[in-house]
Amino acid sequence: MEVFAGGPSGGGGTRIATATANQSSGSAVATACGTTGTHYRFAIAMTASMRSSHGGQKLYVYGDSPVGNANNALSGSGSFTLPPLPNTPPTLSAPSSSTSGSYTVSWTAVPEATSYVVQQQLNGGSWSQIYDGGGTSVARSGLGNGTYGYRAQSCTSGVCTGWSATVTVSVLHVPPEPASISLPATSSGTVAVSWAASSTATSYILQHAESGVSGWVTIYNGSGTSYSAHETSTGTWTYQVKACNASGCSAFRAGSSGVAVTLPPGSSPSLNVPATNTTGSYTVSWNSVGGATSYTLQEQVNGGSWSTVYSGGATSKAVSGKTNATYGYRVRACNVGGCSGWSASQSVAVTVPPQTPTTVTAVVEHRSYIDLRPPERTYLNVNWPSVA
Repeated sequence: MEVFAGGPSGGGGTRIATATANQSSGSAVATACGTTGTHYRFAIAMTASMRSSHGGQKLYVYGDSPVGNANNALSGSGSFTLPPLPNTPPTLSAPSSSTSGSYTVSWTAVPEATSYVVQQQLNGGSWSQIYDGGGTSVARSGLGNGTYGYRAQSCTSGVCTGWSATVTVSVLHVPPEPASISLPATSSGTVAVSWAASSTATSYILQHAESGVSGWVTIYNGSGTSYSAHETSTGTWTYQVKACNASGCSAFRAGSSGVAVTLPPGSSPSLNVPATNTTGSYTVSWNSVGGATSYTLQEQVNGGSWSTVYSGGATSKAVSGKTNATYGYRVRACNVGGCSGWSASQSVAVTVPPQTPTTVTAVVEHRSYIDLRPPERTYLNVNWPSVA
């Protein structure tokens, strides 16, 4: 028996199969055929290759004469169509994104498909096969950052459809925490904080806390890797930073130790000086200021330049030996963090009275005249040295 597709034998058809009887038949067939054989029925498999090449074409079946007679077409030839193979690839599904690099790619089952082939590409590169089997899903794991494309085809007995539409998965892991954070040991209020860049990070969150006083507070959220924190109180400040991207944020990286912040005194002392003085000796004093460990006192004479006359922890300065002049004073409070501004200046006008002459001398002088002036007279001459 011969099978032709697409037309009759000699009429444009293509012979796609030749077979001998392979199925047992009943006694009626043997009697009709005048034979004692046992197989007079046929079962001819239409393979996937046949269906792929001639699917949709009419089938024509001919019985071959064993004695050289005409090969006649069987009744019904040209009435049946060879079923084509399903040419619909599976429909893929996968998550659009992943933060772990582990996910499952799945696809729909296709009727008559006996297996599926799935391929993967990275960032638009070349395709590589990741699955060939009868299942409808494949698990992916351990994938790094990137955009992964997937496509699949269904196969029947080794004959496969075209490729499905591509689906993509964007893998972006949460960035690792910054490797380090740099801090000064001490500060007068402005703390320069910097940290190592983290791969795939698009922003960083920096927090600070004053030890024993407050909890963590965010002071920076941006793409940089450094920030100047301006602290408002004296104490020990600690810092931590984490790296972030669209997938989330890393754990915090904390500084190994706190920063000892000492703010300069927040106000200037108030001066107290006498308005006038007649001895050249007097005391300049000022009030204490919170947080100050020392004070600097400056003096000017008659509006001239300022010069430092005291630097120490006391709140007064004894002044002596001043001569006549106007003396101005100003003071500021200091600690390891710096100094306050200068106080308002105050002045004292020194006017020292002149000293008492140390000696006085008197000389008696007698004078007589021979002319007509009055008789002898007595004079007393008194003298003393000049004083400053």
